[in-house]
Amino acid sequence: MDINRATDINRAMDINRATDINRATDINKRTGNWPMDINTATDINRATDINRDQVLFFSNVKRKNHPQETEERLLPPPYQTDCRDNGPSKDVKNFTNPNSYEMCLDLCKSENNKGMHGCGFGMKMIMSEDYLCFLSKTNYNQPYLGFKRQRDLLDKGIACFKNCKQGCLKLQYSYKINEKDLDDESTKSFIYFEVKNSEVTIFRHVPLYGSGEIFSHVGGLLGCWLGISVFTFTDILEKFVKKGAIWKKGLRKMKKKKAPTSEFRQD
Repeated sequence: MDINRATDINRAMDINRATDINRATDINKRTGNWPMDINTATDINRATDINRDQVLFFSNVKRKNHPQETEERLLPPPYQTDCRDNGPSKDVKNFTNPNSYEMCLDLCKSENNKGMHGCGFGMKMIMSEDYLCFLSKTNYNQPYLGFKRQRDLLDKGIACFKNCKQGCLKLQYSYKINEKDLDDESTKSFIYFEVKNSEVTIFRHVPLYGSGEIFSHVGGLLGCWLGISVFTFTDILEKFVKKGAIWKKGLRKMKKKKAPTSEFRQD
């Protein structure tokens, strides 16, 4: 079995790419790593989805991981990146805002499932098994919903997904895995993390000119243009004045040469 091509059942649902509730994969098909995303549990704001791009781990294998971090700094509206600083608002004490983009998607999916199926499966972090339909100790009855009610819930879920904004600090982790079988037949496995390059590649989105910056920029250009125009006009005027003075001086000389002369004799 090729470990690099092994299908992980946890890859069945990538919540980060869910944009339409119909396209979201049913969590009932997931059986591994239940019920908690350990990365989300430790740091929800900087979490990476542990269910994405996973591989199966077998015994008697030596595995080396080479991670590399990429950081992208986005800009809030009205810029095209349209990010949001998720988490509590500064002016609100009792907040219910999600702490991350992934948690926002989770909450949208969970609320929609509560309306559609009568139970709230869909979240990675849960407080009790009773929140999950397929693991609940109590039997639940799926409510009957008419077409209009289903359509309303669907529209509400899609609107909720669209309202989720990517965090302004976007961290991406790429890694390469090198595997080697151990010589002995033990059931142990060894996992190593080797950071060959500790540098972090940062992509920074530079904002375009705002209204104030535009007026400042245009004003500077106008001032520069007016200064150049005044300087050029003064230089041209100075040349005309000098040429006029030279022409007037030459005209006077010509008049003196053309003027008649007379001689007076006195006997």
